[in-house]
Amino acid sequence: MTNKMKLFVTTWVVMVGVAMFTGCRADGTHSHAHGDAHGHGHGHETEHAHDHGDTSRAVVVKTHFTDRTELFVEFAALVKGEPSVMAAHLTRLTDYSPVTAGMVTVVLSGGGHPNEVFSVNTPSSPGIFRPTVTPEYKAERQVILRLKTKDLDISHDLGELPVYAATSEVPLQASAGASGGISFLKEQQWKIDFGIIQVVERSFRQAIPAYGKLIARSGGKAIITAPVAGRVLSVDERFVRLGDDVAKNQTLSTLSVRSDQSADPAALQLAREQARLSLDFATAELGRLTSLYEQGAVAERRVLAARKEVETRQAEYKASMQRLRQHLDHTGQTRGRKKGNLSIRTPIAGTITRVLATPGAFVEAGAELFHVADLDQLWLEARVTEANVGKLVDPQGAWFQVDGFEAPFETGDGALVTVGGVVDEQSRTVPVIFELVNPDRRLRIGMSADVRIVVGQARSGLAVPQDAILHQEGQEIAFVMVQGETFERRLVELGIREAGYVEVTSGLDLGERVVDKGAFAVRLAGSAAQIPSHGHTH
Repeated sequence: MTNKMKLFVTTWVVMVGVAMFTGCRADGTHSHAHGDAHGHGHGHETEHAHDHGDTSRAVVVKTHFTDRTELFVEFAALVKGEPSVMAAHLTRLTDYSPVTAGMVTVVLSGGGHPNEVFSVNTPSSPGIFRPTVTPEYKAERQVILRLKTKDLDISHDLGELPVYAATSEVPLQASAGASGGISFLKEQQWKIDFGIIQVVERSFRQAIPAYGKLIARSGGKAIITAPVAGRVLSVDERFVRLGDDVAKNQTLSTLSVRSDQSADPAALQLAREQARLSLDFATAELGRLTSLYEQGAVAERRVLAARKEVETRQAEYKASMQRLRQHLDHTGQTRGRKKGNLSIRTPIAGTITRVLATPGAFVEAGAELFHVADLDQLWLEARVTEANVGKLVDPQGAWFQVDGFEAPFETGDGALVTVGGVVDEQSRTVPVIFELVNPDRRLRIGMSADVRIVVGQARSGLAVPQDAILHQEGQEIAFVMVQGETFERRLVELGIREAGYVEVTSGLDLGERVVDKGAFAVRLAGSAAQIPSHGHTH
């Protein structure tokens, strides 16, 4: 088989699959039996005959939105004394599902005549109500369709529509309707994860990319160690578990201390003093090397090594202080009580993130027992590449995306903690740290993040969710709803991307509605419509 023949076969298979997806048979007829389900076709050309009473009349097609529902309705043009069956498709906008129960009432008012009311108590099929309207007066009438359910009481205003004296007076085109475009039926929309959203105006800010990681904030993490050797015991017959929330100074466990170590403050004080002297020396050395580096006398790596040495000595000094404090607490606690048990307390409030001790196990002095971290407030450490460091002018905040979460997170303004002053030799990046509130503790320490650091002045522009934009043959496209079941493919040009939204600089107008969920399905439906020998027969 030649490459051309293989390409032809592959293309034909894809076309047939698309046709099946959009609900069409291979012979070009529509597979959805509208006559049986709710008695109307879906061409939406106004001269097309629908089964809405008198099929010789042109069809009115209307789409109307409230803040909670969408109405897409088709019906034969209104004629005095003639029935017109409305095919009212009602959709909940919260999840784009069909309205499956309730009462629909159509009210004709105005024109110098009494109100006329027509109702139906149940849908003919999920989402589709079919009230029959038989007007008594020839006039311009205000048409209101009201939906009432257990949780909804909503009116859709269809505007003023003419009621003709006779069918012969109905013009060929009774409503603007929607001709052409891509047909994607409500019954198809309701079966998939589908949604539409209005084009809005919002503020966009320039941002620079970075990769980041969520870490515990300074002072928001503690590693609790054994001040002396001893046997680990539980408190009140319950041992600390991973995920437990603990208060500051709460006792996590006790140590059954050996008699020869139950009271040795001199050794602990000596260890603290040695740690302090080592820290003082490391700090002085860092200051000396920093001064020499500024004069060009030493390499930067020596300054970095000295800085790490200071951090190590600080941790050792902090640990020695903690061991001494715990011993002194133990001395005060055991006066008049049983000697030999030392309480192990947490210096911060937070959540137990690691348990390294086992009840009954013997541990040496300095052994790690528990890790505690504050999970309500975290730090976002963003790493900015050397090429973008020059753009780090007045960082105003950041937004970031984490795998497993659909919506992005924002730090908010004023969340900047610090901007690093040294480029890391290995990664060639500069750290920028932001503090953020962790909503419902959904974020975890150690998670990676795709970060955008906000810089520069904000500007206003048209915006749609990023999911509303598809990439096709090197072009950016969106699908605009023309009527409830008819869509138009638009080429768009994009600007700034921020927090899940993208700026549209051309191709869309304010207030238009675009598909933001299920856009690929609409694209497939449009591809099926372009198959040469594959038309819709309604």
